[in-house]
Amino acid sequence: MLKIKKIFLLVIIAFVSLPQISSAYLTTEQTATKLDANTFLFTVTYKFGFLNRELRMPIGAVRGVSFGATSPFAGYVIQNDGKMVVTKGEAHSIVLSGAKVIDNEYYLPPGKASNFTLITVLNLTPEMIAVADEESRLSLLITSLPFTMIDKGKDIPARLNPSELQYYVTPELSIK
Repeated sequence: MLKIKKIFLLVIIAFVSLPQISSAYLTTEQTATKLDANTFLFTVTYKFGFLNRELRMPIGAVRGVSFGATSPFAGYVIQNDGKMVVTKGEAHSIVLSGAKVIDNEYYLPPGKASNFTLITVLNLTPEMIAVADEESRLSLLITSLPFTMIDKGKDIPARLNPSELQYYVTPELSIK
């Protein structure tokens, strides 16, 4: 009976740890905060890491970079009601992480994972506020997330695809 309990316990431990071992990346948290009448703060946190490969991730983020672009930066859009891209307003962004920085990129050795948080401050224009109604809502969607895996000294450029990026979106925040 004791042997069966030990086996059962080992199976449970393996099952619980399996998602952490097999997941190379995932988004863990998204926020949208209204700092004042014309300033919004958006954050998207994601976790990356590979068991058998080194990893480089972007520090910079640029508004308007779409999937498939050759930019080395993370890309995002501000969208209205989850549909239309909004180009007005001034946005400033950076990706923060506790990962080591080498050559202006975050670096992770094999077997290590780290959280990365895209932080964007958006200043609305007076016009955006004036034309908004009670239904006007803004959110941020990451549209491009490039990274480089390093396997046996060889760089392997990669990026998340749109079906994966659809989850890298903040909640909507009312303009009014």
